[in-house]
Amino acid sequence: MIINSVFVALWGRGEDYKDLDEIGANHFILSESRINRENIKQFNKLKCKIGICVDCFGEDGCPANPASFGKLRVKIDNALKYKPNEIWLLAKVHKECKFCIKKSRFKVLLNIANKVRKYVPKNVEIGYFAVPFKHEEYSDLVTILGQDHKLLAKYFDAISPMLYHRMIKKPISYIHEYVEYLYNLTNRPIMPIIQIKDMPDSLVDKLSREEALSAAKEAVKPPSKGVIIFLWEHAVEKNKIHLLEEMLRVSL
Repeated sequence: MIINSVFVALWGRGEDYKDLDEIGANHFILSESRINRENIKQFNKLKCKIGICVDCFGEDGCPANPASFGKLRVKIDNALKYKPNEIWLLAKVHKECKFCIKKSRFKVLLNIANKVRKYVPKNVEIGYFAVPFKHEEYSDLVTILGQDHKLLAKYFDAISPMLYHRMIKKPISYIHEYVEYLYNLTNRPIMPIIQIKDMPDSLVDKLSREEALSAAKEAVKPPSKGVIIFLWEHAVEKNKIHLLEEMLRVSL
């Protein structure tokens, strides 16, 4: 089954979420930092698979800080309270600090991935959001970002490359090209996450319906396992809920 997923940040007003049962999604990813016992009830009623995204280290946290895994474990524990099908890890770019100076970043992330794999119950799958560049073209992927996808993949059940093609200044065709590349590199299920508006928020949104639908079509081409649309709140903000429905329907 193709996964038609929507990332929901949960920062909106209650009425922003009334149409979730009508968009054709069979999967949702929710933000761990805003999930609570009230809003999870709405998603459980939809009878869809639920993933929870954990922001591993925050904006300024360093993965090499000895306290980091303890803080991450607290977030994972909070996510697990809501009995998700999956936990998705997001690690943001981190500038060098006293904890990581002269350390191998990819070894630090591998160590944390190994700990998470052992910590999360076996009945809960884990995935991570991947920086969508090729090792051969972007050597800093490993040295600065620490994402050696081939080595990281063995600790994860699935990978979601963040293929916001306009944000990373790539053609639409790169979406499928990268999914194929990452699948061949890792032999893991790949679910690209794609944009529904121009980002960051400071930009005027010029992403057209035609381009968004083309991106969705590229995202679900084999060997992709489906598509994640980022972000429900963006669709609400830009009156693009109908477009989001169309993007999810391209895989049907």
